[in-house]
Amino acid sequence: MTGPITARSAARTRRPVALVRRIEAVDFCAFLRTSPFAGYQQTPAWAWVRRDEWSFELLGLFDTEDDLVGIALVRHRDLPLLPWRLSYIPEGPLLDWAGEDVAEHLRALSEYLRSRGTFTLIISPPLSVRRWDASTVKQALAAQQPTEWADLAPDDTDATGLRAAFLLERAGWSRVSEGGRFGDSQPLYNCWLSLSGRTEDEVLARMSRAWRKNLRRAERDGVEVLDGTRADLPEVHRLHLETVERLGLQAQSLSYFENLWDAMASGGPGRFHMVIARHEGELISAYATSTVGRRAQGIFSVSSSHKRDLKGSNAVYRGIIAHALADGAEYFDIGGVADSLAESAAESGVLRYKIELGCEAREYVGGWELPLIAPMHRAFGALLPLYARLSQLRADLGRRRATARQARV
Repeated sequence: MTGPITARSAARTRRPVALVRRIEAVDFCAFLRTSPFAGYQQTPAWAWVRRDEWSFELLGLFDTEDDLVGIALVRHRDLPLLPWRLSYIPEGPLLDWAGEDVAEHLRALSEYLRSRGTFTLIISPPLSVRRWDASTVKQALAAQQPTEWADLAPDDTDATGLRAAFLLERAGWSRVSEGGRFGDSQPLYNCWLSLSGRTEDEVLARMSRAWRKNLRRAERDGVEVLDGTRADLPEVHRLHLETVERLGLQAQSLSYFENLWDAMASGGPGRFHMVIARHEGELISAYATSTVGRRAQGIFSVSSSHKRDLKGSNAVYRGIIAHALADGAEYFDIGGVADSLAESAAESGVLRYKIELGCEAREYVGGWELPLIAPMHRAFGALLPLYARLSQLRADLGRRRATARQARV
């Protein structure tokens, strides 16, 4: 005869609501293709591109019936000579964020990673909390009132995103600054171009008159829009060096672009495109995207200061939009914009450029971090400013060397 079941013994015997374990790439990608939150940063191909900076593993989230209900591509950065690491899930994890078991899945994921040496876990859920129509943003920019996103009444709010932020905060997570721990987190404010149910002509009709005029000018002045090939990468890299020098960004090597092409253009699970613009044979602009699931996303954009009046950057967008429509994308995620509506804000011109394209603006849930090994988390936080400074110095040195090598070619 068994004794009474106490609360303590019940807790010991209760089967967990969520289980986490490694899964094979084929199972991971099969789930990725069906997720409404899918994005290229959760693809094994993109993790392979970043392999020099991060190791990674593919995790599956399972329910009590052992059914796969979520996935997470986790990138790891190990501490030198120490058995601990920082772990990052970009644009993930991918699960039913509106479901009842979100908190349990996040708990199981954090416990799994803690048991394997993760001292801090950072995630950036692929969720929005607020959305503004292009017309709403245009009016605010024209009036210069308000000058902050927080003061601009949204046209829509996302209950799932708001609930996720509430659950994360209640579970002890804290927001990561927009720059992220390593400067590669998702921007908080982004622009999306709606493609669902529209033809290319209908998408073009939603652009501003100035945008359509620039497209006509590029065509009239002989700008040729083409699908790029791997053979174009040396020229694309030259434009990349020019672009990052102009914007003060970190330069990447030619091998980085070659690795990106080899990984992303290999056929799955996303569809990769690079569209280029040439004038009289000279490359003047290039844009690369990946479409995974319902969303096309920009990966990189480069342009020349030379012949900017030919509007090659505008022209490549038309080619990218045509590809996104053919791929069945419902949205084209064009990327981040300034965190302020003020005319004086950094990248205010980029915001106007994208809004005139017909984009809506979205505020993301943003990055969140959870300390898993408190002493290491505190130590890492104290050393992070030094790490960031050394990383910046290394990036500046790399950019100068790349520019010097390019000048010798």
